[in-house]
Amino acid sequence: MAVWREAELKKHLAEGTFRPVYFLFGREHYLIQSYLHKLIRAVLGADASDFNLTRLDGGETTVQAISDALEALPVFASHRVVVVEDLDLNKLAASETAKLKELLSDLPETGVLIFVTRALEVTGKSRDKFAAFIKQIDKAGAACEFERLDKPALVRYLRDRLARHGVPIKPEVAGYLVDRVSPEMGVIRAESDKLIYLGREATRQDVERICPAGLEVSVFDLGRLIVRRDYRGTMAKLADLFEAREEPVAVWTILAGTFVDLYRAKTAGIARLPAERVVADFGYKATAFRVKNAMRDAGRFTLPQLRVILAILADCDRALKSAPADSRVLMEEAITKIFAAMSPAGTPF
Repeated sequence: MAVWREAELKKHLAEGTFRPVYFLFGREHYLIQSYLHKLIRAVLGADASDFNLTRLDGGETTVQAISDALEALPVFASHRVVVVEDLDLNKLAASETAKLKELLSDLPETGVLIFVTRALEVTGKSRDKFAAFIKQIDKAGAACEFERLDKPALVRYLRDRLARHGVPIKPEVAGYLVDRVSPEMGVIRAESDKLIYLGREATRQDVERICPAGLEVSVFDLGRLIVRRDYRGTMAKLADLFEAREEPVAVWTILAGTFVDLYRAKTAGIARLPAERVVADFGYKATAFRVKNAMRDAGRFTLPQLRVILAILADCDRALKSAPADSRVLMEEAITKIFAAMSPAGTPF
């Protein structure tokens, strides 16, 4: 089973050929969207009619609907394209899975089927339906994973993009912008658009003035305050996030990730495994700094403490997604429980 990377798909498109089915997935959403657009243009042409393009929501569609759209004849063209976004294979009934397998084994010559998922984790483990799906795709088409770029690559991208517009930026300033806003390429691109209008060298002060800290960075700061046992600072930071109208579930998901990192680092330390093993086993390639930070901070916790904290985080996550209660109250209560779990006296104060 061969999973392509960006360079391989880029070369494939440059050759002017295309296959009957593609699967684009990974954590770098900007590149997924960019190459989806490029694939559609490669098949239909720059001036192609939308008559030959069908987009289906994977959460609402059926395999029969996908098949019907793909079997429809193209209008004044040789091919039509069907895009299926965010199809959750793990939620498909057995009958639908069987139909999908049958469809992929006998694709029409006049259609190109493109599956796109922006799920954070599409694993290749044998128990995951995505593994079998990728194998099926590989027989007739291509599966391409878009991993997030690491910090040096994002710095190079940012500096090159600004340089093309006559706006120089020092490597350390570009690195500060990446750390400040987000590890996502699409966010970096949007923030660089603001700096282009400077018409001169971009400084650290410009970044601080023009580019607000991203949600992930803000929530990582929240996590650091918890790790440092700063209860009042944690509550103040949470208040700032609510004032900024950030989505509670998104905030909680990122915060939970901080403690998942700590749990993995803690268990790796107990097993005497190096950070590199954690990076490789859990796909931290572009965010290896998170493992380094977790390894540094894991000693502040016992393994039972981390298990209790993860249970608190999971309970609050379920409540945020299902209960009609006030999100802020739920999160404040959960954070208070976390601090109590970290304190020998059982109190956050």
